[in-house]
Amino acid sequence: YGQRLLPGHSQREDLVGVDKGHQQPGQDPDLPMRAAIYQIPYVARQTGLSPKRLDAIVHGVMRREMIRFGFERLVNVADLNAAVLAEMKKEGKTLSKPETHNRQETPS
Repeated sequence: YGQRLLPGHSQREDLVGVDKGHQQPGQDPDLPMRAAIYQIPYVARQTGLSPKRLDAIVHGVMRREMIRFGFERLVNVADLNAAVLAEMKKEGKTLSKPETHNRQETPS
C-alpha cells in the first residue's frame, strides 16, 4: 500500500497522502482511508488475498485522527503492510510481480 502510481501520473497526492502535520521524523506515512480502499483491487491481485479480506484488514488498522473540522479516518502504511504480510503468511501466499503500465516511448 502507498506505493502505487497511476498511468500518466508521477505521484497522486491523495493516494500517498502523507499527513505531514502529524508525521514525525522516522515515522511511516498515513494514507486516508479512501486511498487504502481504492487500492484494494490492485493489492488483491498482487497478494492473492480476497478483496473482502483486505477490506477487513484495512478497517482493522484504521484510526480516527482529529483535524480542524472533525475527524479523518487514516491508515498507517507500515501497520497495514505488516497486517497484509501476516495474513499472506497465514494463508501461505507470496507476492506476485508488481504490475507495470505499458508506456509508449517515442524513438529519439
